[in-house]
Amino acid sequence: MTVTAECGCDFGPGLATAHCPACHRTFTTGTSFGLHQEAGLSGAVTCRDPATVRRANGDPVFKVARYTPGRRPVWAKAAAREGEGR
Repeated sequence: MTVTAECGCDFGPGLATAHCPACHRTFTTGTSFGLHQEAGLSGAVTCRDPATVRRANGDPVFKVARYTPGRRPVWAKAAAREGEGR
């Protein structure tokens, strides 16, 4: 899944880049894009800041994979510890 936006953000070239038109963060894959969103009880979707999302053990869910030409981070899913789930 690739999400594109006509917002003028400089998310740069890259295969399978997913850009969120709501919060303007960019991700390496549709999977990592989906992980940054959280559905509330009302069904409303909220974007979570990838820099602050943590697993139950405190490890980060995301890491910076690269930077856009304008030095904005492009986020990827960080590897979980051995035996650890999402």
